[in-house]
Amino acid sequence: FYIQEVFIDTNMRGKKLGKILIEYALLLCPVNKKYMSLMTYEGNIMAKIAANNGFVLQKKPSVCPVNRLLLIRTMNEEDFNKNTNRITASAS
Repeated sequence: FYIQEVFIDTNMRGKKLGKILIEYALLLCPVNKKYMSLMTYEGNIMAKIAANNGFVLQKKPSVCPVNRLLLIRTMNEEDFNKNTNRITASAS
């Protein structure tokens, strides 16, 4: 499962929306996905929010020329038990 970037409008910052969006993405992660990745740029608060939610900064940068930071979270069974309204495995 893949998150390219998360942006919060400057007028909406400080309301914990980044945290809410990351937690929501974790709830929506399809059950057949073992990892969730997030690409962001150096200095974006989303890197810290992701790290606080189990994402690990990778030594190797992402392939995106703008969002060079790559954070990956290993999904576990408990993540999938939190929400029963989940996207099912797809054929692709």
